[in-house]
Amino acid sequence: MRRSSLVRASLVSQIVLFGAIALATSVVSGLHLRNLLLREFESKGTVITMAIASSSVELLLNRDASTVQATIDQYLDAEGGVAYIFVVGEGGEIVSHTFAPVVPSEVLKIKEIKSDKEQVTIRDVSMQGRGEYLDVSAPILAGVAGSVHVGMDKGIIERSLWAGILHMLGIVLFIFLVGTTLACLHALGISRPLNRLADYADRLASATPEQAVWSDALKDAAPGSTDDPRSIEARPDEVGHLAGVLHRLVREVGDSQVKLQVAREELSRARDGLEIRVRERTAELDATNLELSGAKEAAEAANRAKSAFLATMSHEIRTPMNAIIGMTTLLLDTKLSPQQLEFVEVVRNSGDALLRIINDILDFSKIEARGMEIEARPFDLRRCVESALDLITVKASEKGLELGCLIEAHTAGWIVGDVARLRQILANLLGNAIKFTKHGEVMVSASSRPLPADQVGGDENWHELHFSVSDTGIGIPPDRMDRLFRSFSQVDASTTRQYGGTGLGLAISKRLAELMGGSMWVQSEVGKGSAFHFTIRARAAEGALPVYLVTEQPQMTGKRVLIVAPEMDGVMLAREIRGLVAAGSLPMVMLTSMGDRVADSDDFFAGCLTKPVKASQLYNVLLGVMASEPKVTKPVAEESSFDSEMGKGHPLSILLVEDNPVNQRLALILLERLGYLADLAANGLEALAAVHRDSYDVVLMDVQMPELDGLGATRRIHAELQAGAVPRIIAMTANVLQEDREECQRAGMHDYVGKPILVGELVAALRRCPSRRQPPGVVERRAVSGEPGSVSAVPTSAAPLPVAPAAAAADAAEPTPEDATRVLDPAALDRLRRTLGTRAVAMMPSLIDTFSRDGVELLAKMRRSLELGEATGVRRAAHTLKSNGANFGATGLASVARELEALARTGKLDGAAELVERIEAEYRRTETALAALVERTAAASELVT
Repeated sequence: MRRSSLVRASLVSQIVLFGAIALATSVVSGLHLRNLLLREFESKGTVITMAIASSSVELLLNRDASTVQATIDQYLDAEGGVAYIFVVGEGGEIVSHTFAPVVPSEVLKIKEIKSDKEQVTIRDVSMQGRGEYLDVSAPILAGVAGSVHVGMDKGIIERSLWAGILHMLGIVLFIFLVGTTLACLHALGISRPLNRLADYADRLASATPEQAVWSDALKDAAPGSTDDPRSIEARPDEVGHLAGVLHRLVREVGDSQVKLQVAREELSRARDGLEIRVRERTAELDATNLELSGAKEAAEAANRAKSAFLATMSHEIRTPMNAIIGMTTLLLDTKLSPQQLEFVEVVRNSGDALLRIINDILDFSKIEARGMEIEARPFDLRRCVESALDLITVKASEKGLELGCLIEAHTAGWIVGDVARLRQILANLLGNAIKFTKHGEVMVSASSRPLPADQVGGDENWHELHFSVSDTGIGIPPDRMDRLFRSFSQVDASTTRQYGGTGLGLAISKRLAELMGGSMWVQSEVGKGSAFHFTIRARAAEGALPVYLVTEQPQMTGKRVLIVAPEMDGVMLAREIRGLVAAGSLPMVMLTSMGDRVADSDDFFAGCLTKPVKASQLYNVLLGVMASEPKVTKPVAEESSFDSEMGKGHPLSILLVEDNPVNQRLALILLERLGYLADLAANGLEALAAVHRDSYDVVLMDVQMPELDGLGATRRIHAELQAGAVPRIIAMTANVLQEDREECQRAGMHDYVGKPILVGELVAALRRCPSRRQPPGVVERRAVSGEPGSVSAVPTSAAPLPVAPAAAAADAAEPTPEDATRVLDPAALDRLRRTLGTRAVAMMPSLIDTFSRDGVELLAKMRRSLELGEATGVRRAAHTLKSNGANFGATGLASVARELEALARTGKLDGAAELVERIEAEYRRTETALAALVERTAAASELVT
């Protein structure tokens, strides 16, 4: 059995502590007893001394020494502690004493010590060979008669003290022995059962899980014996309670081990069974994998066959479609009547859209695999919607349906998105509307609302566009609404269904709308029609608004228009009106469906519009009709927007930095009309040489140029010139986005003027420039080359040209109704005419010739850059074509060039080839219109001369 070190240590600690307390108590008690004895001896000595002193006064005065001796003898009591008594007379001699046989010498020293004459004096004295004494002295008659000394034996105190201490120590020792014995017995009573419990716990801890620990721990102890740990449970104290808890714990552990053993056996059996099942399942999976492998190979073979079929079909379908598109493109370059031109444009647009739809259908597997990508390019929303309407115009006319289009005025004009996908959705919904409508109308509408900045990452230019296509057709039953947007599902899925189709259109359209951040839903009522709605999210883009939305037309000012929906035939109504009103005073325009024109309608109508009427077509036709009205032309003064004296009132030395020859000539003419003669640099390097050579007040800086662009040239000017010598730099660019302006500001440009240059903007920018010096009185403009010090004088213009009257100039700038109004923006041409002023007739052919020469070079450069994959070259060529087209109002050319420039700016050229082809087609149309304009200008010049 183990011995409890804890109980032993506790017992020793208690004994030591108890002994220390007993010893300390004895010492303290002895010291206290000694103090009591000392005070007792002091009191006793004082009493004796005072008694002797009071009784010895008269005796000493009478010199009765024998009587004094008898008095002190009666107080001498060695047992009581009085060791000696002696009386000192008035002369200092010892009168009486108790010493025998002689007075010790130490007593003589004591009597010589002066005492207090008023009270008792107590001193400790030591006599050699006699011991330690407590000397108590008192004066007799205030010291007149002498003094009395009583010696108290301090040895009695020490003997009494040690006797008391020994007595107390005996008592303490007895108590200590008794207490220690009882403590040991008690400790043994506690430690023995605790040791047995500890041994029992050791055996439990050392037993393995497989052993029966509850029986192994008890096998050596007979039940009921003192060695049996279970006998400890009978104790009524905490040890018995602890033994009971441990015993119950052992039983629970034993039960748990029995259960655990049973569980192990069951788990072992389950493991064996699971291994068998796993082997069986593995065999089954191997067989299944073999089957799947075969199925996979078959599926891959089928997929390869499908891919081969799709590739073949794609080629077979695209080949005739490309022929259709190519031939119609060539046909557009021939001389066509307005109606023929419109028909051919519808065919070409339909071919383009059909080719895209075919591609989407053939790539339906790509859509299902979520591989569809949405492009992000700027495009004109109105043109997209109108082109979608063109696709269904013929079918609507064949069924006698009215088509309508409403684009709310606040709708974003230009957006960044996928124009092909949006047109595909609209075409699909419009096609369905035509298919399921027998009579009535089909309407498409568009609106937009700005999105909160917090919903689109802080960008305030995002809009949600809402489109709807409504019809007056058969409607959709409520119980079949859920079939609409399922792939290969239709409202009428019976074999006798009246309407054909694959059932993919709406499913694809809904997916496309969702990919563009929107959704699609439908509202319908059986017998009354349906309205399909969808939304997309897009960022607004900078783009030229249609001229009819931003420009006032003097030809239409004060005019009133009557729209007639006659009960009789339109031609019959026109005959009746012509019988009442002459054609010159009341022109009429026919509104007709495609292909419904009457043979002799040209005799009554000044123009014809095919429904659905497009805003641009209506604008062009009305402008042509109004412009062709007979009127009396009066000479008008030159426009007041040019202040020819501005150069004198606000003198500035100007450097024009521009690489585009057309823009060079226009800018120089514009500045000259304001009274300024500017130097010319063709790129950024020439501009740097010029500002180092001369001091300029203003630099009109083009942004995109070869060699060194305007941004780089501006940075170098700031870096190479001193702060006071830097001229005011005004950016001139056709890029009008906010980020373009911010980029110019970061480069160090001070102001910004857009292209085509507006007179008001340029004048305002020049007036913000401080003049640093008077310009030299020269009559020539300098062309700055790239080499230092080389300046060649070039004439401002050719020899003086005959000045045409304003009316002739106006006629020269106005396009012909048949050709130019379809390609050239009259407002832009009018702006160009105002810029050229009196030189319009003479300068226009030269400018157009420069445009044509540059255009050929730019198109060739664009093709070469595209073949080499050089996005920068493509972007620069597109940018210049955009600027040149905008100068002459060729909005179609400028729009497509803007799309190509935006695409090339991203560094990617996917889809650029198609845009280049469209640019070439638009360029040829622009050239044709400009050639007609040159002929008309020449004719006007001959009339003037």
